[in-house]
Amino acid sequence: MTAVASSYAKGFFQEDTESGASSTFVQLSRLLHEASKHLHEPVTAQKSDEIFRKLDQVYEECLEEDWDGYGASAISANAYNNACRFLEALPSTIPSPDIIPEPDGEIAFDWHKNRDWSVVVSVGSTDILSYAGLLGKDNKTYGTQVFAISIPKMVIGAIREVCGAEEDCTIPC
Repeated sequence: MTAVASSYAKGFFQEDTESGASSTFVQLSRLLHEASKHLHEPVTAQKSDEIFRKLDQVYEECLEEDWDGYGASAISANAYNNACRFLEALPSTIPSPDIIPEPDGEIAFDWHKNRDWSVVVSVGSTDILSYAGLLGKDNKTYGTQVFAISIPKMVIGAIREVCGAEEDCTIPC
């Protein structure tokens, strides 16, 4: 027990060879460390082929102005590149979203659990993400956030609220 407490105090996943920790404990610590790293891998590590094929299909279908017959703007190369960056930045613990082209030339990512739990994130040609969500009955969230290197915590938080570890999150809707 001293080895566990000592190891925890130094950092849960650090190897602690000086406290007399058993080789089983050290091996378990290494496995937990590897699992922890895997949880923070981007979505591309597990879902890349399927989700990027969907994104490519949406992009190719919406390259021309008026792609919907109602005057929709074409999806620009910048919007497509930002959408790729967004997908690459998603943690692997988040399910793949439904991908929806928007008439203003942006690409929307939609997570939907039921009528009271859903969130949509829109990515365009700039570094601004727009998001809107229903996080339970009478609980709404929306706004814009700068998307520089990583997805803003407000946006990830809204997605996790909807889908987090929920097994009944129906993605895509």
